[in-house]
Amino acid sequence: MSERGCSRRFQRHNVGGGHWHVHGSRACNDFQALPGLRTLVAFAARGQIGLERFEVRPSDLSVTPSAELAPGALLRIAFDGPEERARIALASRDIEFAARETPRGVVLHELVPAGAIEVRVTSVDAVPRTIRLETNTGRVERVDV
Repeated sequence: MSERGCSRRFQRHNVGGGHWHVHGSRACNDFQALPGLRTLVAFAARGQIGLERFEVRPSDLSVTPSAELAPGALLRIAFDGPEERARIALASRDIEFAARETPRGVVLHELVPAGAIEVRVTSVDAVPRTIRLETNTGRVERVDV
């Protein structure tokens, strides 16, 4: 079969800035990362989320990280701060797992782990601020920043 007729996942491809490779007849689920501390953020369609930090060493040929999934909460973030634009980042257990550059007046919805969450707001126009809150499983938590 020609490369044009093949499914994209069976073609020669580059994974995460690594080397080009082909798997033949099986789908690719590989991800290549440079050595260092990495974060795995896993989402399930049922509204579950998992966060895990793992280290890739230069000597590692293969690493198989996993994140335990648990029911999450939905965070509704209404950004109406003094800034025209700001970077809004979410962190749990000191793992930053979501960040967006957002204009004023936007409402964001993010799936977050249940428990302690930090909403970090930074911009060039105002002093950085952090909002700490406790989220509950299966609930919509509202926060104004």
